[in-house]
Amino acid sequence: MSAMETSSSLQPTRPQASDDGGLRDETSTGGALPNLLVIGAQKAGTTSLHRYLDLHPEISMSRPKELSFFMLHPEPSDEDLEWYKQHFPANVRVRGEASPNYTCYPQVSGIPARVHRLIPDARLIYMVRDPTERAVSSYLHSCAMGDEARPIADALDDPSTWYVSRSLYYAQLEKYLPYFRREQLLVVAQESLLGSRAETMRRIFRFLGVDDSFWSPGFEQMWEVSSGKGRKYRLAYRASRRIAGPEFWGRLPTRVRWLGERLVYRPQDGAPSRPDLDEALRERLAERFREDVQKLRELTGQDFAHWSI
Repeated sequence: MSAMETSSSLQPTRPQASDDGGLRDETSTGGALPNLLVIGAQKAGTTSLHRYLDLHPEISMSRPKELSFFMLHPEPSDEDLEWYKQHFPANVRVRGEASPNYTCYPQVSGIPARVHRLIPDARLIYMVRDPTERAVSSYLHSCAMGDEARPIADALDDPSTWYVSRSLYYAQLEKYLPYFRREQLLVVAQESLLGSRAETMRRIFRFLGVDDSFWSPGFEQMWEVSSGKGRKYRLAYRASRRIAGPEFWGRLPTRVRWLGERLVYRPQDGAPSRPDLDEALRERLAERFREDVQKLRELTGQDFAHWSI
């Protein structure tokens, strides 16, 4: 993919000819459709990436992070579309949101087709991590939020569990490939974001056609690590929704929101203990993931050397 190809589809919206022959300045509405989606995976670093992207002067990410528009609105009305556009300023080169629910097949189907109908030229970023570790992290998140009471072996051995299906990364991407060109899709391993953040962010910025030399001290912070989601996190999360509604945190300015979350986010305080997987369960999971991981390696050309599979 050439630099010209990368930047051309992510240019700011330009004035277009109106029905009466004049020019219609789309920036006057104050909103526009996004041209970037971080489509997942859950528990693979999407929150951190969302925040890093939002620090770049040429990128504006939605508040709140997870709009899940294409999951919640299979047939969006005009009002739905106007609501969605208001999350993205039209005069910014890259406008994006991060919704891990966009890769939750088979629990929800049809999302790639919906995305393509509305924003066919969008860039898609898919965050991945060791599939076994992601499944365990997802399980722990559900436990921390009070949504899961089963022992881990029972939960992960369930044939229909989304803990496993969301770790089948190629199977999720396969649903997008009929609708989007390969060069519109970037797969990023969370391990790369953790271990070589500067190089990984430069690669992402080049993919988006923005200044890849940009760096911010905010890149040093990692967010929403599973082990930190203990009692304080759970209580703050539920209280904010009960008192101020589900978009309370997202409506706050970025700096205020980050400060508030630092006050309730304490990885060392009340962290749920990480269960040890017995070898039999680990091998069963590896067997379910092995073919999918191989297909992902072939699709991306990445070796994912740090993974256990």
